Amino acid sequence: PNEPIDPLKIDEVITICEPVLPNPLSQEEREHVIFTIHSQFTIDLQHKGTVLGNPDVKRWLDNAKTEIEWTYWRAYRDYLASDQGRAERIIEENERIIDNILDYSGDPRIEGSWSRKGLVMGNVQSGKTQNYLGLINKAMDAGYKIIILLGGHMNDLRKQTQERVDEGVIGRESAHIVQANLGIQNRIGVGKYRSEDVATVTSTVGDFNRNTANNLGIALNSLSDPIIFTVKKNTSILKNLYEWIKTKHMLDVEDGKKLDLPLLLIDDEADFASVNTKAHRDDITATNKYIRQIIGLFNRSTYVAYTATPFANIFINPETTDEMYGDDLFPRDFMIRVPVPDNYLGQNFYFENQDYEEINPVVIIDDNKDMIPIKHNTMTSVGPLSASMKDSIRAFIISCSLRDARGHVNEHKTMMVNITHLNALQGQLTPMIEDYLKTLKNSIDNVINYSIDDVLANSTIGSFHETFQSKFNVDETFEDVLKTIRKAIHKIKVYGINTQSKQVLDYSIYPDGLSAIVIGGHKLSRGLTLEGLSVSYFARNSKAYDTLMQMCRWFGYRPNYGDLCKVYLPIESNEWYTFIAEAINELYEELEIMNLLEKTPMEFGLKVRDHQGSLIVTARTKMETAENSIVTI
Repeated sequence: PNEPIDPLKIDEVITICEPVLPNPLSQEEREHVIFTIHSQFTIDLQHKGTVLGNPDVKRWLDNAKTEIEWTYWRAYRDYLASDQGRAERIIEENERIIDNILDYSGDPRIEGSWSRKGLVMGNVQSGKTQNYLGLINKAMDAGYKIIILLGGHMNDLRKQTQERVDEGVIGRESAHIVQANLGIQNRIGVGKYRSEDVATVTSTVGDFNRNTANNLGIALNSLSDPIIFTVKKNTSILKNLYEWIKTKHMLDVEDGKKLDLPLLLIDDEADFASVNTKAHRDDITATNKYIRQIIGLFNRSTYVAYTATPFANIFINPETTDEMYGDDLFPRDFMIRVPVPDNYLGQNFYFENQDYEEINPVVIIDDNKDMIPIKHNTMTSVGPLSASMKDSIRAFIISCSLRDARGHVNEHKTMMVNITHLNALQGQLTPMIEDYLKTLKNSIDNVINYSIDDVLANSTIGSFHETFQSKFNVDETFEDVLKTIRKAIHKIKVYGINTQSKQVLDYSIYPDGLSAIVIGGHKLSRGLTLEGLSVSYFARNSKAYDTLMQMCRWFGYRPNYGDLCKVYLPIESNEWYTFIAEAINELYEELEIMNLLEKTPMEFGLKVRDHQGSLIVTARTKMETAENSIVTI
């Protein structure tokens, strides 16, 4: 483990193994296998995790490790290595961070009354989900019985989170459990590596429902297995969950009657909705109130906030408390940054060294306002597709073609278009993109069997050639693109994803890979993972650091196609992102300094670089306790 392996050696082993395969590997498949195996042993860490803890918290895990059977964790580890192809070094470093989170959390074996609160930070699309699923598995092994996961604020996001919980925690399809299809025992994900069960009331077909819980006969104080609730961060859902736990188990917090079971509550995207934004802190926003009330129903609890944009969370007043709702959600016990593998493409990949690269992953656009002006409303008419929009669509088709040539035929491929939050304008834009895609398909169908000179004489193919020459720096030639482009382009579907659209983006129903151009706004701006995202066309005028960074769905892991990733941005957005990237790097440096000085979240103030122009760190209602200071560097 962790030592590079010569690709030639891998090729030799493939040759030895090949006779037992049903069919010989094509050259593309062989190269894909070599790349995948080689990556497992060469991926290192761009940044190790950072741990900042409260020394007053009693550390317990080291003494308990040999007393705990790590059944759930071992199954999850095997799942990551075998099914997900995670590099050994990355699994090991994530385990180190998870152990630290668990160590600063409460020991679930200790009776009495205790509460812990912490914050886990990680870049957009950098592996936070993998980290908290690992934490859940280790926590269940250690003795946490009740797991509540706040998995997104919209149905699509919660469903996507539930699917990952099914694979990474439950080990079975939650829909079958909740619908009482006891005869159907589809073991998936971790379920292939263990026989132990995990109960659930939520599923891919439904959020928490009191009737479902009662029909299943669920009572928290009589469960033999751990139970996980994957719920939407929605006030009505949280209220129902709170009232069901309270009434079902006859609890009375004021009279001291609480559940004597250890609770782990994980708040994904914790900077969204969870933070109390009331102007007068004697008031409490509904989501914040119900999270605190749910925690208050348990004698023993750990609250862990996960976010890629922690600006709002670090500005929570650590002194805020309330007799009825308990302490606010300030992470007083620990702040932890998850490790970043060196194959992660984040803000540094896109927004550093732009002046030194001939062909950049960021493409500056200046004609997006011709389609949709900066100031627009539901009555605005979307103009003709701009030249840059057409160029980005061609770039996506080229990237699909090249990925197919690299052996990714059956993998998902996505392009994102996010230039307005208004559903009505997205509805105008979607058929326009469909029409342009249709025109490109027809042109390719008409010339694909001609010679290269004849093909290039076609104006449409000529535009493809120009996009390839100006936007890509790859080993392949344009002739390589043309070999696979017809199949690639005919596989592409166009989706308008918003609350008014009936279209559903479900990658799971496409086992041979989905290629999609996805047009949306709010739904694409937070939490939703777009599989195989390679080209993004983005022009939004939000001015908060955290909102802008959450829109970066183009961050993430792009194995063997990082050189095909493009983001089309206006110059102002590019400048803003470059500035925010510096601010985030400084925030993480601040954590490192705090760690070296052995300071705690409570005693050492965090600072975030302020933009002197129009950007703000986070919503002003979330920054009431923040102060401006001039720091000489």
